[in-house]
Amino acid sequence: MNNKILVIDDEMINIHLYQDILSQTFYEMETALNGEEALEKLKRFSPDLILMDVMMPGMTGYEVCQEIRNMPKHQFTKIIMISACTDLEERLQGYQAGADDYMTKPIEKEEFLAKINVFIKLKKAEELDQLKSDLLTLFSHETKTPLNAIFGFSGLLRESPNLSDSEKQYIDNMIKAGNHLLTFVDKTILLCELKKIINLKRHCNL
Repeated sequence: MNNKILVIDDEMINIHLYQDILSQTFYEMETALNGEEALEKLKRFSPDLILMDVMMPGMTGYEVCQEIRNMPKHQFTKIIMISACTDLEERLQGYQAGADDYMTKPIEKEEFLAKINVFIKLKKAEELDQLKSDLLTLFSHETKTPLNAIFGFSGLLRESPNLSDSEKQYIDNMIKAGNHLLTFVDKTILLCELKKIINLKRHCNL
């Protein structure tokens, strides 16, 4: 499946430029001429990355970016804002609105494609990390729930005065094995969370 890109720009000359550059790649491209059209299109189109002009009639790129960041469906979608303005305050405003990067016109083709490639890879990595986290949460819940029941019933059984020493030993071994499994589950979750943090730091340094 091809990666998807949404271009939001009110100037057709810019859209044609992006189409020309991206036509040499395997990216699937959709376009919107303003923020309102883009937000409507995002209800049915799920891009991996959005290329967005800052100054547009109606909603500005900053306003559109903030709206997108409020959509859980697009929480991992990467946004690159593009503007002719090189002012630092403008770039900072873009980051504050939720943009992942900010490029100034005229764009350099090689840098443009490199950024697209990096941010789409980052998006895929973040989605995979989230999937792992969800699976671990499910694994933890589905493992700990029966273990807690085993510990509870084993503890009650262990207090029975009619047990022989060998029967008590069997119960102790069962509880010990359960604790080993519980420790394994907790360590696995901890290691995965640490790996997630390390990956996030590495991605932030890209």
